[in-house]
Amino acid sequence: MQIETARKVSPWQVISKIEAPTQPISPVPVRDLLLGVFAGLLAGVGTVILAEKLNRKYHSPEELQEDTRQTFLGTIPFHKQLKTAPTALSRNGTMVNSSYWEAYISLQANLDFLQPDKLLKSLVISSALPGEGKSTISLYLAKVAAAMGKRVLLVDADLRRPSIHRYLDSVTNTWGLSNVISGVAESKQLIQSVPEEENLHILTAGQIPPNPAGLLASAKMKELLEQWQTKYDLIIFDTPPLHGFADAKYLAAQTDGLLMVVGLDKTEKPVVQNVLNDLRISPITLLGIVANGVKGYVPSYSNYYEHYYNSGKKEPDTSRYQLMTGLKNREDE
Repeated sequence: MQIETARKVSPWQVISKIEAPTQPISPVPVRDLLLGVFAGLLAGVGTVILAEKLNRKYHSPEELQEDTRQTFLGTIPFHKQLKTAPTALSRNGTMVNSSYWEAYISLQANLDFLQPDKLLKSLVISSALPGEGKSTISLYLAKVAAAMGKRVLLVDADLRRPSIHRYLDSVTNTWGLSNVISGVAESKQLIQSVPEEENLHILTAGQIPPNPAGLLASAKMKELLEQWQTKYDLIIFDTPPLHGFADAKYLAAQTDGLLMVVGLDKTEKPVVQNVLNDLRISPITLLGIVANGVKGYVPSYSNYYEHYYNSGKKEPDTSRYQLMTGLKNREDE
């Protein structure tokens, strides 16, 4: 009745009849399934991209080498015992017969062959940030070189946060490098020998000065280096990190070069790249990069080394290489 009344007021007519649909308009299973799969793929790709952007650290030696395009000097495998009990590595010669020891031998060999026409006499070891293992590598490399017959002087030139003396029970840090540069004492009075390492000598950092970079850049430091080079085959300097401090650069400019340690899963890529860019505009020779804390394939060689070394003898021979005796329990610096 209402429709008929409305047509009399405003005349209208039916153009076509309304037909009920023969198929449901919604939902459409196939279409909805395809849309769901596509949305899931987009979400997955987005998650991966976001994870990559949020986690900008190096995870493998290959990634580090490809991204930095610097001379790659070696890889140091991750060893969980270094985080808890470094002294345990020396028991029964296990440190000698391991891939960890071989990694340092390989690193030393690469340094020796880096410049065949020039004997490497001195180098600075540093990293972009603290905690990447530069101090550990400085000490172990010094031990390897000494075990190979070189007369080695390891100098703790980290006058901001010295740590080498904490590794060795036989070494004290009452006075050291800072006191020698300041003229308070002679280096021959403060250089300490390591009882278990015939060819290894240590000069600790000493008292923390107000101007570390100034001391390392001084003429006295250059004079000391020239003096030590007449007595030692190799001088290794452990220094503060490169990012934010000029200490390592001042010292490296006086030596044969700088070895940069990069801890995997530690420092973000932009920080490493910024440090490398800074080094490119300096007069420093960047010897190369070492990847530290490599997990996975490197430790897998340990069984091979143990079998190789121990085949044919009942007990491992530790008379030549007593690597880790006296090391204190502590984390990498």
